[in-house]
Amino acid sequence: MDMAKAVATPTPKDLEITPRDRRFGRGEARYGRWWLNNDPIATAVYNALSVTFPKGEGFFIDSVRKFRDGAPPKLAAEIAAFTKQEVMHTREHVAFNRHVTDQGYDISRLDKEVDRVLDLAKGRPAIASLAATMALEHFTAILAHELLSDPRHLAGADADAGDM
Repeated sequence: MDMAKAVATPTPKDLEITPRDRRFGRGEARYGRWWLNNDPIATAVYNALSVTFPKGEGFFIDSVRKFRDGAPPKLAAEIAAFTKQEVMHTREHVAFNRHVTDQGYDISRLDKEVDRVLDLAKGRPAIASLAATMALEHFTAILAHELLSDPRHLAGADADAGDM
């Protein structure tokens, strides 16, 4: 990625957050134990990433909601759309994470670590949580860009797991 170009590119004025209500891995589309190319290590890496998302997304929602009262209409609409999208993301990761635990993965230590890290924000000013949210969402965008731009990362994945 050309960082100079990324830094110099402003957010488009007509950018809209459009929540997408998609469901993955329901019904017949169950994931295999090693859903990523039958590779237990690659599967475990992405499973661990998914485990961090529900509590992280809850943190993001709480952080943003603290700034919605009195926000200009455009920003208020963006906050509402962001919140709706994060709720749907959470729902899908909770469902996926049930599969992870059903496959015998013990996520308790990772779950406790997520709690420990998020607890660092407790008692701090709301703007600090918002800043952490912005930083983590940028990190998520970098990961997503890499995953979407290079199909090798999810080659051989169960269809719904790869789509999620």
